[in-house]
Amino acid sequence: MIFKSSDRKKRILFLISRFLDGGIDTILVEYLQNIPLDQYDVTLAVGVKMDELEVHLKRIPEGVKVEYLVDSPSLTRIKKAKIKGRVGFGLKLWDELALNPLRKAQSAWRLGRLKRKADAIIDFDSTFYSSLKGTRQRPVTGFYHFSIAENLRRSKRHTRRQMEGMAAYDHIALISDAMVDEGLQLFPDLARKFVRIYNGYNLQALRQRGDAPLPADVSSGSYLVAVERLEESQKDISTLLKAFAQTLINPEFTRIDALRPAPLRLKIVGTGRDRSRLERLAQDLGIADRVDFLGFQPDAAPWIANSLALVHSSKYEGFGLVLAEALILGRAVAATDCPSGPAEVLDYGRAGMLIPVGDEKVMSRVMTLLASDPVRRAELEAAALKRAEDFNIQKSVNQLLSICFKPNQDRASQR
Repeated sequence: MIFKSSDRKKRILFLISRFLDGGIDTILVEYLQNIPLDQYDVTLAVGVKMDELEVHLKRIPEGVKVEYLVDSPSLTRIKKAKIKGRVGFGLKLWDELALNPLRKAQSAWRLGRLKRKADAIIDFDSTFYSSLKGTRQRPVTGFYHFSIAENLRRSKRHTRRQMEGMAAYDHIALISDAMVDEGLQLFPDLARKFVRIYNGYNLQALRQRGDAPLPADVSSGSYLVAVERLEESQKDISTLLKAFAQTLINPEFTRIDALRPAPLRLKIVGTGRDRSRLERLAQDLGIADRVDFLGFQPDAAPWIANSLALVHSSKYEGFGLVLAEALILGRAVAATDCPSGPAEVLDYGRAGMLIPVGDEKVMSRVMTLLASDPVRRAELEAAALKRAEDFNIQKSVNQLLSICFKPNQDRASQR
């Protein structure tokens, strides 16, 4: 039998700047696990090797090849230390002025080699735009995971440069309708490139993970849970802690709490540079004995599945992946109505409760309701399971595969 080039599997190259424990990394794993590897040859290229910080590495399917663009310890050591918050100003300056140019050169050389082997390229965190501008032989899709307008407001120079990099892509995948609306308003010339692709999960697999046992000393239904990176610039855990403190002294709550088999607790899953600061705040608020900082957990699903409800306090998002997780697991959800994803994920309040950003008083009232009203929780749980069907990863995979091999018409006319 003669093997023809048209018979081989199509080759997809995924790019991500670093592979850590965040929401973008989590959803990337979902894509890799649900692309049919009998039909596609998939390579994941990671910008900088992070060794022990790559906590999801073992979840990548065996058939996916993993490449690193920069893996020399001499070029990655300070990068890793910065994530852990252990780098002084002098080392940061050395890393930026001396090592960063070397990383860029090595990354560009290795990426050039990988690009030539790919039939389609997916820049999953849209950080490789400068290296992809000249890619004319194969379609390139860029993913954007945060509110465009909010990022632009917070860092105009950096974000404007990144947005200008959108020209490098044939398709621009945005993860909510709200983000598409932002893109159309801010960059109308790129309208033909925008496509909305929801983040998603394998529903059955996530629910099976939710059935995993928790430690023996944890009582199911005895706590509210938050799953967030501990970085105040975005996640605003301080408002969450202040709201929980108010809840614990609310007379409406204390009467019910006294009848509970176990006192209500707040469990916070996640790690980040502000953990020590937030632990001190819990001490200052007098709630340290009712708040558990659990740090990084290999899988948050069991913690969500066994909670009374999930609470989320972000200042801004692109989607709010953990909200979709909670819906799929059938939990009641309350989240801040921040730009740009939570309202849409929670079906504009029909599948969860929306709270004004930074409003600890409203958040406290919502926490009290979730902790004390089983009828309202049951209503929200039923609505959650109904909405969850919209976040099936197979829908997202099919949508991505339908576009990623097609050149954008504007780029096609330039070739």
